[in-house]
Amino acid sequence: MNRHKAYVTSNTQPMPGVYLLWLEAPEVAETATPGQFVMVGCGPGLTLRRPLAVHRVNGERVALLVRRMGRGTGWLCERQPGDIMDILGPRGQGFRVEDSSRKLLLIAGGMGIAPLYFLVERALAEDRDVVLVYGCHTATAMYPEAVLPGGTRLSVATQDGTFGYHGTVTDLLQGLPSGFDQAFAAGPVEMYRA
Repeated sequence: MNRHKAYVTSNTQPMPGVYLLWLEAPEVAETATPGQFVMVGCGPGLTLRRPLAVHRVNGERVALLVRRMGRGTGWLCERQPGDIMDILGPRGQGFRVEDSSRKLLLIAGGMGIAPLYFLVERALAEDRDVVLVYGCHTATAMYPEAVLPGGTRLSVATQDGTFGYHGTVTDLLQGLPSGFDQAFAAGPVEMYRA
């Protein structure tokens, strides 16, 4: 079943309403691949687990990016170092990068940055060329650029024009050169439709 007790090692807020939880979870860290997720218990009285992408892996620790939306995610966002969390995983198939793929295009819409960050790190470690196209509603909702791995080529779109290209991430894609071996995307349904 892959059920684990994970210990919170830190909880920070990289952008408004979004929390970065680092968990001591060696079994998950050892086996997780980019694009996989964990099912996280959300405290007493809440029976439904929340699926959260494995955002980063560092040694025996795993990072989850959590947006506060309701009671369950609110409980998660309030966890402090030393708290114990009940997680299942890793789950899902993850992203499949072909061995021959050297140039990757990653498209993140809003919280879609959560699973793609891990893919950026892994691809750069394998000496692949990575272009990340990232879109948000406004600059204050953006994942901090300074936290992205060095070597990431980043293009940003904000719908209100407060940073980068004024428009949607799908609008920004139209101006990119071709020649990518594979593309990976994570974001809202509207982005996939476009």
